[in-house]
Amino acid sequence: MLSLTSRHAAIFPGVGAQHTGMGKELFDRFPIYRRTIGEASDVLRMDFSKLCFSAEHRKDLNRQEMSQLGTFVTSVAMYRVMTEEVGLEFSVHAGHSLGEYSALCAAGAVSFADGLELVRQRGAVIRNAASKLDGTMMWVLNLPPKVVESACARVARAGRRVSVSAYDAPLQLAISGPRDDLLAVAQELEARGAVVYPLGMEGPYHSELMRAATDEMAALLKSFDIAEPSVTVLSTVTAEPHPGGDGSRELLAEQLVAPVRWLDVQRRLVAEGVGGALEVGPGNVLRFLLEKTTRNVTGWSVAQYPDATLLREAMSVGPADHADVVRGCLRVAASTPTRRQDPDGLELIARAQRELVALDSRAREGAALGPADVEAALTRVRRILEAKGLTGVDGQGRINRVLGGRARPAA
Repeated sequence: MLSLTSRHAAIFPGVGAQHTGMGKELFDRFPIYRRTIGEASDVLRMDFSKLCFSAEHRKDLNRQEMSQLGTFVTSVAMYRVMTEEVGLEFSVHAGHSLGEYSALCAAGAVSFADGLELVRQRGAVIRNAASKLDGTMMWVLNLPPKVVESACARVARAGRRVSVSAYDAPLQLAISGPRDDLLAVAQELEARGAVVYPLGMEGPYHSELMRAATDEMAALLKSFDIAEPSVTVLSTVTAEPHPGGDGSRELLAEQLVAPVRWLDVQRRLVAEGVGGALEVGPGNVLRFLLEKTTRNVTGWSVAQYPDATLLREAMSVGPADHADVVRGCLRVAASTPTRRQDPDGLELIARAQRELVALDSRAREGAALGPADVEAALTRVRRILEAKGLTGVDGQGRINRVLGGRARPAA
């Protein structure tokens, strides 16, 4: 049976999202944010408020280890505000590269103290491995994955070591490799119509060139407890849920050489019935990628809302939206083709559609619709979709679009 509401996901950004001043409004307003920053400062014996907020520490924040730590701490602090102060609930977590550690910590699989130490050591491991390689990453826009993969395979036959290192959106990928090899591939991709530009990374991350880092990270992870997450946390290696324990340790180690399959993660969110996703961390990159990838999941970001308490309103259907939701239900009911010709089902469809028309007419005549009317409209459109043979991802996607990814009002 199709759900009448949109499930929400928390999605956590990786390195590159960090910037001086990130989270300052939340730090000033919410004690729990300040306590999180203080806890991180105590555990690692460094001042995270200066790292994240002081212009004097901008260069420090952009260093490999510090950018990872700053982003992780900011993301966890924001998540605590969103759940404990704003009152948002999330049924799925996912994180882009480093963000996977934030996602696991937020789901209770890794303690905050262990997360801090893991991220600190991960940064050192990556830096040490990358320092032995003259490599970096580039974004490739406007070409499908198969074209980029073919170009990488062709130059590989000539001895160049370039591979796709992130699948971010249908026409947005990243490639990693030695600098000279990347330039050679970039010329071919640009000739095919791609826009290619450097990511400014210090190494060829998420490629086989980082295998030494994976081996070292695998050894380090054995010393840390990783529990089964309290909610689904999707791996960017497989786009499947993290199991906890050794399974998660293997995924986190392999993450350093495997491409980030963020496109598959986004598609998995759709398959999980997620209708709305909040980017919890600095920046808006993951929200923009959602807009490029799917209409079935509406994206928001904490960065959009200096007043965090407005997020709850944005992610919920309010009184001003009731008539639009009813109208959306009517549009979906009328535009969805019938996939099966069952007489009882056809009668159900006709009756439910008449009831939707009646609700819409009331709204057009100026009547104020309440939560119960929205609930009635959603129930009827669900019945229509199921009677027409539209269930699963396709049916849920239509309901999610009617709601705009928002939670339905309490009846």
